[in-house]
Order: sequence, then structure tokens, then C-alpha cells
Amino acid sequence: MDYSYVFLLAFLAVYVVETLLQATWNKPYFRAGVVLLNIEKAVVLRTSNPPEIELVVEKIRIAVTSRLVFKSLSDTELAFRDRIFGGRSYPIMRGLIEYDYAEGKVRIRGFAYWHVLFLLVDWCAFIVSYNSQSRVSTGVWFSILLPAGIAGIAYVFQVRKLKKILEVVAEAWTGLKQPNKSLQLSP
Repeated sequence: MDYSYVFLLAFLAVYVVETLLQATWNKPYFRAGVVLLNIEKAVVLRTSNPPEIELVVEKIRIAVTSRLVFKSLSDTELAFRDRIFGGRSYPIMRGLIEYDYAEGKVRIRGFAYWHVLFLLVDWCAFIVSYNSQSRVSTGVWFSILLPAGIAGIAYVFQVRKLKKILEVVAEAWTGLKQPNKSLQLSP
């Protein structure tokens, strides 16, 4: 039986559902998922209120990128994603910026896009299912590792961008330029 159509239809279903969740700014979707990145920065607070969202978004667009779209989920949460249709990069994460008053921190959590995870797992299953040999050949390994390598490179570029965004958000909240030494990757 030819499972290629099953793989394709399953991927398209996941992609359509995820696109709808993104387009409607579904709060649970932006607050949960497979965490690929969790970075935080301690800040010296000058106010207990986070900055206006328009100010933060404008600063990010000027300093880092204009490809992200932002939406406030609450007084302390700002969701972001790449534009649904448009852009030249292939992002693997959507995220959430959180202002933590109690601990005096700004945090960014990056969640994996479902369709990217599904595509990687789906592709590996597709390649392995078409291998009729009892042992996996070099070509099969290459076919599996190449997409994983591309996703890894996309991850590195996106992490660099999100670290810059964290700096801009921390500065917008405090009004001061913060030293880089307090930037931490969290488990």
C-alpha cells in the first residue's frame, strides 16, 4: 500500500489546524507546547507596568526584525509568531514574552511549531517505510539527517533573533540598557 498520500494529508491537516490557531491568536496555543527555548533576563524595574505593546513592537521592528507579528494575551504576556504568509525564512518556533514582576525578570519561551515537528517525524517515518532492506542504508540516513540539519540551522538563527528581542524588551520595560551578563538559558 502506498502511504505517501497518508503522510501528505496528515501533514496538511496539521498545517491547516496550526495556521488557524495562529491566525486567531488562540491563547492556549501560544502558552503551551514543546519548549525549544526558555531564556530570561533579570531587570531592574523602574515601573511595575510593562511598556505599551506598540512601543515594544516598534522597538523590535527597528532593532531586530519586522517579520514577527505580536499580540497581547494579558497584561504580562505578549505572544509572537512569524507572518503566516510571507517572509523568507523558515521559522521553527512561535513564542511568548512574559513579564515576571515577582522575580523582576523578562522571559521568552519558544515553542516548536507543530507542523515542523510533524514534518520531521513524518519524513523520517516515510523514508524508513520505503526502505525495504533489513538495515538502514547511507542514503536513508542522509535523507533523515538533512532535514534535521536544516531545522537545526533554522533553530540557531531563530535563537539569535530571540536573544536580541529579549534585550530590546528588557530595555523597553526598564528604560535602561541592561548588561548582557544576566542573560540565562533556563532548563
